[in-house]
Amino acid sequence: MGCWGVGIFDDDLALDIRDLYDDVIKKGYSDSIASAMVMKLYNEPANNEDDGIIVYSALSCIQLSRSNLFQNIREKTIALIDSNSGLGRWEKAGKSEYQKKRAELNKLKSILLKAQTIQNKDSDISIPEEYTAPLVFTVYELFKGSKTIYIGSTAFPEKRFRYMNFIEFEKGGILRGLFKSNNINKEQEFWEWFSINEEELFKSTSVEDPIVNELSTRLKKINEGLTFEFSRIIDDKRTIAISANGLREVFPYVLKLINEPKLLSKWIVVPFRQRVNHIDGMEIKCGDFSLGGNDISFVPKQKESRVSLDIYVRGINDIPPEIVNAVFLMLDSSIGEYDVVTKIGGIEILPESKLKDTVNAKPLNMLAELVDSMK
Repeated sequence: MGCWGVGIFDDDLALDIRDLYDDVIKKGYSDSIASAMVMKLYNEPANNEDDGIIVYSALSCIQLSRSNLFQNIREKTIALIDSNSGLGRWEKAGKSEYQKKRAELNKLKSILLKAQTIQNKDSDISIPEEYTAPLVFTVYELFKGSKTIYIGSTAFPEKRFRYMNFIEFEKGGILRGLFKSNNINKEQEFWEWFSINEEELFKSTSVEDPIVNELSTRLKKINEGLTFEFSRIIDDKRTIAISANGLREVFPYVLKLINEPKLLSKWIVVPFRQRVNHIDGMEIKCGDFSLGGNDISFVPKQKESRVSLDIYVRGINDIPPEIVNAVFLMLDSSIGEYDVVTKIGGIEILPESKLKDTVNAKPLNMLAELVDSMK
């Protein structure tokens, strides 16, 4: 096996572990079984002085991305980082590469120290029969013309080739971008960029900031319908909500992007616009008009698997497009984008002056209760 960069997954062994873990999870097994499978099938490298840090740092990142970080995995990873385990090969690569790798591991350590953990309660795990056979490794070569430029090995050759798209070289001839994300894996490329720029994004204060514009551009390269929202800073953290902008057909792109492993120290990533507390106190500027949560009422027209709504807006005589957009943002904030799309049927937006059914009219802050009562 070999490596081509300082990133946690810039390594044949780390990618094999991720592919195995993903395979076990996709077949319906638990994180406990997936973790046990990694430790069983990669027991030798896990206990190797050079490779142990690769195994445990990969496992930590995978479990972090799934919000299922086992305490024993975190503790072992931190201990290996503190002992400089596996850095001997990087010292031989030169001071610059050593410092880059060390910085990457320190970044992981800082995230692990703040991360919540769970206890792995399954002490006696029965290994699924389909995973009892030892791994068989395939050696592969990459060529440029007739020249071999990389030799590696993998237990999952059919999965490995999805990472390979193009090869480029630095001036010194060092292999670079070997496993650069291709069109199939734009999500990984996005989070790699986000990780590099997370500090600048964290400090951004305006949607007009160049780094925020670039974020939007990169999201739309994955799918034109994707957008995002930043929260304010709370306890030295910000939240980014990856949104489908209310488009059901874009939901799969949101979920695929969210599920891609990522290594971030200052950001919480959530799918779709989330509910907010105290919707009455929320306000959205629409030109000269300010739309508040208490300016909106609704009348439910039917209640089956989905409910249709007549929405009434106070203080206006007509419904221009900017008001429509603001109302939908209010709905997202009231019950969450996912529920707006999946539980709300037809929506008609009208001035409050046209409200006739005052008996059944309800304030916006009661919409969440209605939606949550639906099966």
